[in-house]
Amino acid sequence: MRKYFFLFSLLLLIIVLIVSCIFKSPLVYKRIAGAAQGTTYHITYETAQENDFSPQVDSILKAFDLTFSEYIPNSIISRINRNDSTVEINEMFEVVYNKALEVYKETDGAFDLTIAPLVNAWGFGPGEKREKVPNIDSLKQYVGMNKIRISGKKLIKQLPGITLDVNGIAQGYSVDIVCDFFEKKGIRNYMVEIGGEVRAKGENDKGKLWRIGVDKPSYTDQPGAELQAILALDN
Repeated sequence: MRKYFFLFSLLLLIIVLIVSCIFKSPLVYKRIAGAAQGTTYHITYETAQENDFSPQVDSILKAFDLTFSEYIPNSIISRINRNDSTVEINEMFEVVYNKALEVYKETDGAFDLTIAPLVNAWGFGPGEKREKVPNIDSLKQYVGMNKIRISGKKLIKQLPGITLDVNGIAQGYSVDIVCDFFEKKGIRNYMVEIGGEVRAKGENDKGKLWRIGVDKPSYTDQPGAELQAILALDN
């Protein structure tokens, strides 16, 4: 009896596998786009017809904005820059901080999250634009990652005037977070672009490498009006 039961179970399993293969949902390429981090994003990924990961991607990007956006008053970085003593950092902030500190040391301070006072003085920050060269000597005391540190869930600053600008690293990290989500879902073909930061894996819907256009610098043309190069990205 056991022999027949085993053979019957094996036959049933084979039938289930065959049926599941026959009726398996076809893979399709889906595209989502929107606004985040004061810019736009365009994402394409291959998945089963019934899958829709846009709500999860939207949730990831919203959590990212609530951590790093200087345009959101209650974001973690905005509260840190206002010297809010109650603000606590999260895992995303700690990852960016640690990587930035590593690059800061490797470049002898050429890359520095505390550059915000100078960025704003030159008119590149979220505040008022400047039309003349500022006096930056008095601001240099607030610059240097050696003047900040993480203790538990707090970012400790030596001086209240120290403020952070993560734009040199955070947007690229947001691309990585979305791609890591796709990897966990077993997605093998995708392209994620957020504010010009791009990461691609596998092939596009034509079965070829992802092709990414590089804008030709111009003060007048709209983005994409004239391309300087087209790159094929192989993972």
